[in-house]
This record gives sequence, C-alpha cells and structure tokens, in this order.
Amino acid sequence: MTTQGAISRIEHAFDTSLPADYKDYLTNRARPGLGDSYEFPLPAGTSFGRFGIVDGMHTAEEILENDANNASWDDVAKMLIVGWDLSGGFVYLSLAQERSGIFYRCPHVSSEYVCVASTFTSFLAMLREQPA
Repeated sequence: MTTQGAISRIEHAFDTSLPADYKDYLTNRARPGLGDSYEFPLPAGTSFGRFGIVDGMHTAEEILENDANNASWDDVAKMLIVGWDLSGGFVYLSLAQERSGIFYRCPHVSSEYVCVASTFTSFLAMLREQPA
C-alpha cells in the first residue's frame, strides 16, 4: 500500500481530515523503527517534569497496524497516537474539533493530556536530540 493510500484509510477510519503538515510528514519524512531520542519542553506545572521524550514516530502504515490491534487511538479524547517513548509515554495528535494540537501523555504517571504544540510543524521544530 502506498503512503497516500494509508493516509486515506486513516482519514476514513477516524472520519477526519488529517492536518496538512502531518500528512506532509507522513508522506515525506516518516520512517519505521526507532531512531534517535528527542526531548521537547513541557509546560510548567505538569506531572511529567520539564521535558517529554519521543523515541519514535509512527508511519501511516504503523498507525493502521495499531488500529487493527485497537492500539492507535483514545476514542473518548479523540487522540491519535503518533509517537512513543520507551518509558511508556505517547505523543498524540488531537482529532477533536474543540481542541487541536499535539499532546503528550504518560499513562502510568497521569491520565492528563498535556498540550505541547499547536501544530505538528511547531512540535517538530521544538525537538532536540538527547545527548548520548
């Protein structure tokens, strides 16, 4: 399946239109597997500390695989899992009409979703490679 085909299937499955900047990422930059770890600042006062971590970002095909296993999405909050960290945290793209943006949540620490960026492009811009 092509990436464009996978994106169309995601949009159909979740009855939404993905943001253009996220579709561009999936089409042109997403690649499977773990890469380097990146940190990003979290708003003050969250229960997760000062920084979130992302160890990998899902490809469109991986999102569909996760959806087949009921592991891609929080239906109540309308949050699509787009990335993860090795300690059990997740990066989410909000598909809710009333709130958009990129959110972070680490379920074993808190049920709170923390907004970290208003767009996927601004999320990518804030990533800093973690020192080895």
